[in-house]
Amino acid sequence: MMTDVADVTVDEGDAHTGIAMDEAELDASLGTAGRLSPLDNADENSQGSESPSEIELSKRDSDLENQAMLDSKSILDSTESSMPLSLNDEFAVGKKVPHEWGSSFDISKLIDENEPLGCCHWLSACFCGMVLRAKRVGHMPVLWTQKLKDGRTDIVCIVGPFWPCLMFVTYPLIIGVSLGTAVYMLPGVHWLIQIVWAICTTTLLVALALTGCRNPGIVRRWPEKPPNCDHWYWSDQVGTFRPPKSQYDGDCGLIIEEFDHTCPWTGTGIGRRNMPAFTTFVSMICVCLIFDILLMVGVGGSEAHRPHEE
Repeated sequence: MMTDVADVTVDEGDAHTGIAMDEAELDASLGTAGRLSPLDNADENSQGSESPSEIELSKRDSDLENQAMLDSKSILDSTESSMPLSLNDEFAVGKKVPHEWGSSFDISKLIDENEPLGCCHWLSACFCGMVLRAKRVGHMPVLWTQKLKDGRTDIVCIVGPFWPCLMFVTYPLIIGVSLGTAVYMLPGVHWLIQIVWAICTTTLLVALALTGCRNPGIVRRWPEKPPNCDHWYWSDQVGTFRPPKSQYDGDCGLIIEEFDHTCPWTGTGIGRRNMPAFTTFVSMICVCLIFDILLMVGVGGSEAHRPHEE
């Protein structure tokens, strides 16, 4: 029995020796360039184990998974959430901005030097919050909203944090000067000039209303970067991604797209959506001012109303 095992061992050794000799002959015939390195073997095995169709399917599944993750984390697309979202959660509002009007009822803020908007916030809380029952986004009272088909909120009518200046300063000045001109200056001019003056004044008032009561371009909240928006930036003040040319407005308490400045005369921030109306308002202010000055000095008056020379 022991002799048989030894014979088997010798036979197996001879077999291994023969295999090694065959490999040596193969190396000699092909050269060193003909053999594959261990790394090449690994690459060949990895490429052969997965066909191109399987790679494409895997990539597509990965993209769909990332998109599903984005949709589940994005507040904008969470329309099936059991808890209704407030406007401050849906839009890009600053982290330190209150969500309700309750914190603005403190009368001490009216004389606080660290609260330059304390008076406006207090009036917004009392009149807009209590009387009109208006909602709040940032420091801006929301007067009218509507739901879109995808469940998101569209802000139709909103006023800025300086709306008391708009209502109690800008509008009274324009309406007062216009009424004075209509009563004392227009009766003595040609009817065509009266029509042109009426059109200019009406355009001025409408442009002011569209500027002060329209959404200036409030950016929605994006906790995750939207698809195909690699050029967006992260905002630490709000905790959201924002598009280029958008900026956080501390007066309004939110991010406005293509933000230009905050205008106290119109009471709100100026951004992408109300910039055309603001440009029209500024242009018509100049036109109406020149028009009224010309009427005041008597340009365009009819011969019947001019004093006759003796």
